Amino acid sequence: MAYKVCLLDSDPAYQRALMEYLNSRTTIPIQLYVFTIPAAYMAFREHEKPQLILVGDAYADWKDSEDCPVLVLTGNREFIGQPQYFFRYQSVERLVEVIQQILGMNRRCEVETGMFYAVYSPLGRCGKTTFAKSLSRQFTNSLYVNWEGISETTDEDELGGWMLYCIKSRNEECLTYLQTHAVSSLPPPDCYEDIRQIEIEDLLWFREELKKRQLYEGVVFDIGGMVLASYAVLDAFDRIFIPTLADAVSIRKQEVFGKMIQRKDEHVENLQYVQLEGQDVDRVAEMCMR
Repeated sequence: MAYKVCLLDSDPAYQRALMEYLNSRTTIPIQLYVFTIPAAYMAFREHEKPQLILVGDAYADWKDSEDCPVLVLTGNREFIGQPQYFFRYQSVERLVEVIQQILGMNRRCEVETGMFYAVYSPLGRCGKTTFAKSLSRQFTNSLYVNWEGISETTDEDELGGWMLYCIKSRNEECLTYLQTHAVSSLPPPDCYEDIRQIEIEDLLWFREELKKRQLYEGVVFDIGGMVLASYAVLDAFDRIFIPTLADAVSIRKQEVFGKMIQRKDEHVENLQYVQLEGQDVDRVAEMCMR
């Protein structure tokens, strides 16, 4: 789940810089809301519950509710080192570290039952990848696995292929790599056919090893329509989310998919169909976590 952090400050350039930094780093589960006047923040506060409010020197005496701490981003060096103050001209990386400490985001989390998810759909352009990434952001510490079959980059394909090799051969080096490099996203291999070699036993081993090492709170696989050799592989996941569409053609495809996935040799449990069309994807993802 993304933490809601508010910034009440009169410097729009500072606000913009902080927002751009956080938005460019999807591994930091912080949703930042910015305000330049108290009235705007108070209107927001009527229907939202932030976990932290950052304020400029002009609002150093700001008092919020007991469950929402206040951190003053001060420009006065005389306040450096005092409780509830942070010198705003330090690096933004250091500010994020302090925010994480306040929110308790540095604790290690154990993977519990129900935290190994797959997002799959027989339909195209249904918002599957957007939903999978949003689902990942619901966790403080997550791993997004791109099994869409199409790489988003040109320089990380080797990592995706190597991870599959390690999973298939039970090579624990991949787990050490995930931990030491704080990996939050895995690209697909150069060829989607490599994914088709993965069997349910391989995924069960990978899930168990991640749990044993307490590496992630949530793991989300974004699975493309051509990468599975058998639907039975989906049984390795605690829940499988199926994004849907409401048009006639899509409904027919979903009906055919439903019949295929319930065949005796590929019977899959724990399916959950989700309607994304016309919906706030982040809100749907949040609801799915409840």
